[in-house]
Amino acid sequence: MRKISIIGNFDIKNNSYNGQTIKTRIVADELESLYGASEIKRVDTAGGKSVVLRLLFQLFGCVMGSRNVIILPAQNGIKVILPLVVIYNLLFSRRIHYVVIGGWLAELLQRNRWLLPFAKRLHMIYPETQNMKTALAALGLHCVKVMPNCKPLHILSADELAGCNLRPMRFCIFSRITPTKGIDDAVQAVSLANEKAGSTIATLDLYGNVEETDRAWFDTLQTKIPNFVKYCGKVAFDKSVYTLKEYTALLFPTYYPGEGLAGTVIDAFAAGLPVVASDWHDNANIITDGKNGFVFPTHDVNRLAEIILDIYKCQDSLVPMKLNCIHSAQAYLPPFVIKIIAAELA
Repeated sequence: MRKISIIGNFDIKNNSYNGQTIKTRIVADELESLYGASEIKRVDTAGGKSVVLRLLFQLFGCVMGSRNVIILPAQNGIKVILPLVVIYNLLFSRRIHYVVIGGWLAELLQRNRWLLPFAKRLHMIYPETQNMKTALAALGLHCVKVMPNCKPLHILSADELAGCNLRPMRFCIFSRITPTKGIDDAVQAVSLANEKAGSTIATLDLYGNVEETDRAWFDTLQTKIPNFVKYCGKVAFDKSVYTLKEYTALLFPTYYPGEGLAGTVIDAFAAGLPVVASDWHDNANIITDGKNGFVFPTHDVNRLAEIILDIYKCQDSLVPMKLNCIHSAQAYLPPFVIKIIAAELA
């Protein structure tokens, strides 16, 4: 009998990179490095409804043939994968682990309370933040351990830090390019800061994937954005740190409903890049205002513009913040984070 089956969206066919596929692959890779490939079975849930019939049989095989089953479902997949695995497990009594991606689980369970009895039969749930753990406890779920998001990134040394005293300053957004990531707010804030300064003191580069569902919105945005804002396309997973290091700071004005511990924050910390973030969900618990970034009220474009102007007046203040960022990044290295779930594996 193998030690672990991992069920999640690997999306091997399309080799897509998003928060879900990246975290699923990282968890699998780290556990494989600990226990060996022969002890790990991967089941790819990519494909939605078209793979449900296949999953019926694969999930049964996972529960039957593994001492531990790890699930990493998305918001739609949880309604199929969680009940199936728990029902199958009535026959075998394995340890079922749920590694949460994003910050939406408690809200979804609140809306779909029929899932709660299944969630309560899990051996352990691993949300990304303490606030998420508290929200799950309020629903009666107490077998919960915080397991932060993580990435296998090269963390810059102090000698490699860059991006200070730039004229104009360079800001960036490094996430999925969708309205709820606060793209419009960022564009308005940089425009307002430049207007108040009377010249172009800041530019904004946008990096990330644009989904087809957002294409019309983004095409319209591009017809309106000023020349100091540009879309720079996507960056390979292993190039994020060296792309980001050349910037002044990362803007993260998100109001995305499912936000957890966003991977873009980890990328920025590893690159020594302070994060200027909205106080949405857990951002204020991850980013310490004045230490490794700045936190402002969600949708407060004026406050975001003020922060940009304040940074311009004293860019030297970013030097200790950049050092704090690379220190913060250490907590999100996969070998450190994976120990949390490894301690619970039979």
